[in-house]
Amino acid sequence: MATCYNIGDTGPGGGIVFALPFTGINNTKYYYEISTVDINQPSYFVDSSLNPSPQGMPLIGSEFGSYNNPVPTSFSFGTGKKNTDIIAALPLSPGHHPFHPNHDIAAVQCKQYAQTGPDGIDYKDWFLPSLDELKEAKEQINNLVNQGIIPDLFFEERLYLTSSGDPSDDTLVKALLLWGAYMPSLYLISTTSRAYPLMVRPIR
Repeated sequence: MATCYNIGDTGPGGGIVFALPFTGINNTKYYYEISTVDINQPSYFVDSSLNPSPQGMPLIGSEFGSYNNPVPTSFSFGTGKKNTDIIAALPLSPGHHPFHPNHDIAAVQCKQYAQTGPDGIDYKDWFLPSLDELKEAKEQINNLVNQGIIPDLFFEERLYLTSSGDPSDDTLVKALLLWGAYMPSLYLISTTSRAYPLMVRPIR
């Protein structure tokens, strides 16, 4: 018999359930959960010789990749896994995928991520969320935190990467600036360089 979950429950992969099948923005038959931790945070050590960032480039971290190359991704809820598979399957190309030789590709990092669920099994089917998936996760997490159901999963103001490239510019990707639930606004949608490493929070 299949297990049923509610928003805010611990999911099978040990994350927090934030979307139910055929409910709200989720038109799929699947539950969605978000990991309770970030993976592969950017280093604060900067290579100032590298652009496109005027401040240089962190030496370590996960970038979107496919810099200045087209990649067919979507913003929509339910497309994050497909986006991730497409990005992760791209061949390595110095100066493009990844832009910086020391960077990881965020989609690959999410596919390689494993989190142990309550049943003791390591779940390895995580992926980099689409823009709409990460937005929905943040909205639901805020509701749960404000109701006192779970502790906050986001504390400091950080820019989080999505698997949604900008369709109008092959050097850009959509990201979300996220902060704790104590702030009056949920997030700020940002467009940033695909070459720049950002925070990564996988979902499944």
